[in-house]
Amino acid sequence: VSGDVVILRGGVYRTGSITKLLTVAAALQFAERGQLDLDAPIQRVLPEFHIVSRFGPHLGEAAVTPRRLMTHHAGLPRDLARGMWGNPDSGFQPVLDYLAGSELAYPPGLIGAYSNLGLSVLGAAVERMAGAPFAEHMKHALLQPLGMETASISGPLPDSPYLSKAYADGREVTEPGLRDIAAGGLNASARDLSAWLMTVFAQGRRGRHTVLQPATVAEMLRPQNEAAALDLDLKTGPGWNLTPLEGR
Repeated sequence: VSGDVVILRGGVYRTGSITKLLTVAAALQFAERGQLDLDAPIQRVLPEFHIVSRFGPHLGEAAVTPRRLMTHHAGLPRDLARGMWGNPDSGFQPVLDYLAGSELAYPPGLIGAYSNLGLSVLGAAVERMAGAPFAEHMKHALLQPLGMETASISGPLPDSPYLSKAYADGREVTEPGLRDIAAGGLNASARDLSAWLMTVFAQGRRGRHTVLQPATVAEMLRPQNEAAALDLDLKTGPGWNLTPLEGR
């Protein structure tokens, strides 16, 4: 009646693995600036990254590259034994420590094998290149330019008036802290996520901001795993599962 415009922001919720798309996008921003070689060993950025390989010297830790981390082809284990939950203030070091005492699960580049740990390693690389905490860098590099007004990345749930409640077995519960924030720590609304999709459709532009170059967006949407014969019909791009839905 008063003529005021009401903007419905919608509920903010933990978006889970959609976070991986933005982590990959942040890494690709560094690749655009020549600071990250997608096909070089990740040790160029994270010299402390180590993992044991039983597959021989050519399929060891030096074969773990940013591109393979982005497409789940680095051969890393899926999770820590206790999952991706843990001390949300511990940063990426527990993941790097765990991997240093672990073995590659598969030969890098041979087969797609989903890995939250792989995205944590990529997140650690982003943090190292940014010289700033991962969540803070993501805020300035992506969330704000994309116009994701109510979005954040965090281990504990954010203090937001728009936060949705969590339920299990019909009862309200408290969601535990998340350690692997680069793999699943994005808190966002459907409106926030639509801003990311519109940016993809606009070839990396959002308003006056160029978040990614058109060629980078095209590369995200190009299958990267043609040489992995064991993937069969699986098609993956950096951050994306590109496998068509049945009947499409």
